Amino acid sequence: MESIESSTTKTEKPKYIRTPDVERLYGIKKSFLYQLIRSGRLPSVLVKGKSAKWGIRLFKPDDIESFIEHMNKESAT
Repeated sequence: MESIESSTTKTEKPKYIRTPDVERLYGIKKSFLYQLIRSGRLPSVLVKGKSAKWGIRLFKPDDIESFIEHMNKESAT
């Protein structure tokens, strides 16, 4: 599977990114991401077939960045 860097240019932001890309780009570990999903604090999309046991979790970069900004504002108060 192609990585984010090889499928987009430097000026173009992908619409969705996978868990490893979130870890690499934003430093947020997988276990914390899944805590955020379960608590409803971070939206994501699970792509999988009807009978598939596993799928691919996708995140919007804008959602990740909004969450980080929100956390930054909370910690400043």
